[in-house]
Amino acid sequence: MTRIALIGSLATTKLNPKDADMLVTIADDADLTLLAAHGRKLLGHGQSRNCGGEVFLANPHGVYLGTVIPPRRVMTSWRP
Repeated sequence: MTRIALIGSLATTKLNPKDADMLVTIADDADLTLLAAHGRKLLGHGQSRNCGGEVFLANPHGVYLGTVIPPRRVMTSWRP
């Protein structure tokens, strides 16, 4: 990792921010295993308080790469 920035409502003056979003700038060859584990913990802690949290990734040139934790797939139907 080369840089971490706190973004979103937690970085504002809101009294009750609803989520903790972070932008992490990473090297092209970064191992994301540990960062993904911490991202899941952040999300879990947020959800336990009816809030959220997400870790967004960018490369050293400022290009958005995605998130550490992919979005959940919405299940449209369930069959036993």
